[in-house]
This record gives sequence, C-alpha cells and structure tokens, in this order.
Amino acid sequence: MRYLLQTAHSFSLDTQNFASICLLSHGITKALLIAGLLRQKLWYYPAAIVVFVSFILYQLYRFSHTHSVWLLLITLLDVVVIWLTWHEYRHLQKHHAAIGP
Repeated sequence: MRYLLQTAHSFSLDTQNFASICLLSHGITKALLIAGLLRQKLWYYPAAIVVFVSFILYQLYRFSHTHSVWLLLITLLDVVVIWLTWHEYRHLQKHHAAIGP
C-alpha cells in the first residue's frame, strides 16, 4: 500500500485527474451494468461488452501516450471481465432457448 501511495504522489496532476476520472467512471459504469447482469437481463450482456471494449480502446489510446503499466493492468482486468460476461451470456442464451419464450 505504501508503494502505491508513493507511486500516486509521483504522478503529474494531469495523470492524477485522468486516473481519478477513469477509476470513477469504471466503478459507476460497472455498478450499473452489474445491477442489470444480476437480474439476468440478456440485453445487458452485449451492452456491458461494448462498454468494456470502449474502455479498453480508450485505455490503449492513453497507453500509447503514457506507457503506464497501470493502464495495461486495468485493460487486462477488463479483458477478463469481457470474457466472463461473454461466457455467462452464452450460457444464459442456451438456458433461455431450452426453456422457450
């Protein structure tokens, strides 16, 4: 934890603002999407994937300017979340198809 705090203090103000906005937007967006996913509404799954891919594209754009390892770690986490979301979506589609409309 001490290392993370020291690292954060070495960031420029622009980087601190970006990190704050990025983490806050990730948190709020993911909380809203998770609420829909927990209700197992099928349309939330593709929506979540699109949102996470959008985050990844923006993070890769930022990485091209900053070369921050932290951005790569957040991006990797988003890739895992996309894979899990896709896996669950396919499972629910099969389940809904089996029980009918």
